Amino acid sequence: MSSAAQPTQSPSQSETYVSQGFEWGILLPYIVAILSQVPMLYLYYQRLSKEPHYGSVGFGVLATVVFAAISWPRDQALQFHQSQTSNFLLWLGVIAAGFSVLFVEPWMSALSVMLIVTSLLARTYDKETGGSLWFAALPLYVFLALPFGLDRTLITSLQYYSATYTSRLLDLAGIGHYMDGTVVNVPNMGVYGIEQACSGVQSFFTLVLVAVVFSVFTRRVKAPAFGLGVLSVLVGCIFLMLRWLPGAISADYALSVFWSNFFLVIALGFVLFSIVGFRTAVLVLSAVFWAMFMNTIRILAIPLAQYFFELDLASGLNHTMLGYTTLILGILLIISTDQFILFLFGPVEDAADSGQYGRVIGKFWNGLSGKASTDNNRTRRRSRSRQPVSPFNQKMLWVFGGLMIFAGLWQVYDVWATMNSTKDLNVRAFDTDVTVEFKEGDLPREIDGWTRVKFNTDSRSRGSDFGERSDVWQYRSVNCAASASLDQTFPGWHELTTCYRNTGWKITGRRALSPAQALDLDKTQVTDDSWHMVEVTMEKPTGERGYLLFSHFDSFGEGLEVPRSWGTVNGFIIRVLNRLSHRIRASLLHGEAYQIQVFLTSYNEFDPAVTLEARDRYLKIREEVRKRFLDKKSSGSSEPPKSAESAA
Repeated sequence: MSSAAQPTQSPSQSETYVSQGFEWGILLPYIVAILSQVPMLYLYYQRLSKEPHYGSVGFGVLATVVFAAISWPRDQALQFHQSQTSNFLLWLGVIAAGFSVLFVEPWMSALSVMLIVTSLLARTYDKETGGSLWFAALPLYVFLALPFGLDRTLITSLQYYSATYTSRLLDLAGIGHYMDGTVVNVPNMGVYGIEQACSGVQSFFTLVLVAVVFSVFTRRVKAPAFGLGVLSVLVGCIFLMLRWLPGAISADYALSVFWSNFFLVIALGFVLFSIVGFRTAVLVLSAVFWAMFMNTIRILAIPLAQYFFELDLASGLNHTMLGYTTLILGILLIISTDQFILFLFGPVEDAADSGQYGRVIGKFWNGLSGKASTDNNRTRRRSRSRQPVSPFNQKMLWVFGGLMIFAGLWQVYDVWATMNSTKDLNVRAFDTDVTVEFKEGDLPREIDGWTRVKFNTDSRSRGSDFGERSDVWQYRSVNCAASASLDQTFPGWHELTTCYRNTGWKITGRRALSPAQALDLDKTQVTDDSWHMVEVTMEKPTGERGYLLFSHFDSFGEGLEVPRSWGTVNGFIIRVLNRLSHRIRASLLHGEAYQIQVFLTSYNEFDPAVTLEARDRYLKIREEVRKRFLDKKSSGSSEPPKSAESAA
């Protein structure tokens, strides 16, 4: 770019705000706004780092920092320019910070910081394009956990498909096996879990991050024109409506899992296109496919190597090397996909004789391909249109910075007050293990005709979709066989139906029941009718039927509010009301949830008398588990009382 095309700034502004390559008068308010949210931000990333699927979260932050540092316009007289988009994003960031203070929600602080960083980069001059560096913030958003537990839903869906395809490939290889949900069981060889294969460095989040970082560093990100972007979002909303509407009309018209996910991917693709452009949107969606593909290959390779070569790839260094090998292959496939997109949708050369419509079509096509504009006059006009940040906006930045200082002090007080309110909170504030050990005798041997016949404990990795620990008691009676379990812990409400759906069950009914409704009694006939449970009916293609009851309590032993219809606006409102009304300050560091479930299976329709019996026993089991949980917390002991074995 020639010196004539360089944006200019008056000497007074430059001398006032530029020092050692930075315009500190504008940069400092942003730094203050980010640092003020360190307490909540620390909690967010600390919790996220414990999730096995978010193991690469630090690389997302590092990618944004590195690219911003490399591309920072140190030699420019005008580093920051006036930007309405930046102002809008800053407003959103401050509002999100306000919600974080109100609800004591680390997720909101993470969103706030990401918006503020994007706002800063959106007003930072990019000397290469004459635009801004807003796209450098995209790696951060890969690790903004999807709301409503959609990230877990997405992960379990990918695990389900990986398990299904692994099973089919094992059939083709002639290896006898059977599937237990998302676990491949090969007799005389071992049990291979899809959940573990789809986590850690092999997580699809890692490959999505690779796709985003690749697009950022190669400057593939190119947002479409405003009108086209709005149209794309509207089309995405239409596909979401098509996905939701049939099931809302009637359960009989609900889409199959495949078509439901297909419409969701299409909707997500249109929304991504409106933000990052065609090429990057396709690349990100391809990363999801390659993650599922490579994890299927990874879990398939283990029994194949054992069966044909007697090579153990399930543990030790071999298992680690297998994981990193599949990751590297996934990265290469993403880069290959980018080149394939370029081959299919590569730019076309302008033809002088193409006519008016031909030039319009060629220009649109080149816009999709991400070809850099060859219109030098347009680049010059774009650079010259960049105006310095006005004095009013500079003052408003400091106003926002002051508000963020206030919010930060409030957050520090929340953390300090909560940690020091009791000794227990002080000890457990950043405890790495909030599970409570249960034993067989913690539930009675007999519960009104239900006899305990078996007990076992399942331990999993921290952050597992099924809980880190499950204590399972098997009961039998004249009418049924039931499995009761305590699953711990989850970050807030855990929609258990998602896990069952992804282990092969089709949900045929879900409703919330109060204790009075469960027992067909009047509210006055029960002691506490406020702690609801969820009743679920389901079936498998084999004809097997399932009957499930579940609910949650928090670390204080108080029942969590049940979303009447999970994943809807109504469920969101209920969760907001919970945050407002239920021990806001204490729940900051005690947000874990403990799940109690009872599950029955049969190849016949469940008799109403059996379901009523199951609900009655479930309420008694739930209360006994909660009582033992509180006893263990208060005494620090895991030993059951002597009377527990004989209690009825």
